[in-house]
Amino acid sequence: MNYLKIVILVAVAILLIIEASFVKDFSALGNGWKYKDTNHSTVVKLANESVSKFNEEHHKNYSFAGVESAKKGKETTPHYKLEILATTPCGKSNETCPKLLLSDVRGNPKNKSGLEINVEEDLNYYPYHLNVF
Repeated sequence: MNYLKIVILVAVAILLIIEASFVKDFSALGNGWKYKDTNHSTVVKLANESVSKFNEEHHKNYSFAGVESAKKGKETTPHYKLEILATTPCGKSNETCPKLLLSDVRGNPKNKSGLEINVEEDLNYYPYHLNVF
């Protein structure tokens, strides 16, 4: 009888481990991050401010093109992680080149003075449509 209980316990543990590895939305597991609508006015406003801050810090002229993904977490204050698509003229013919910016925003979006924005460019970003192979 004890062997049966051990076999059932091991089988249940294996099934739980297998199921947990196939979860695509990890916010369902309770880690505190929730995906947000990329067209929401707050997300777009934070993305625009992030691009402006990046331009200011790095002396670039990137233009906001859209938000690729947005996640919101809440510790003591709201915390946003944004993947922002920006464009810039590049090359001899000034073609539009896409760039991906990674933004980490902490603070209440309604209080601009209390926002802490950290933005960096994703140097590994390579748009698939530029692939010539």
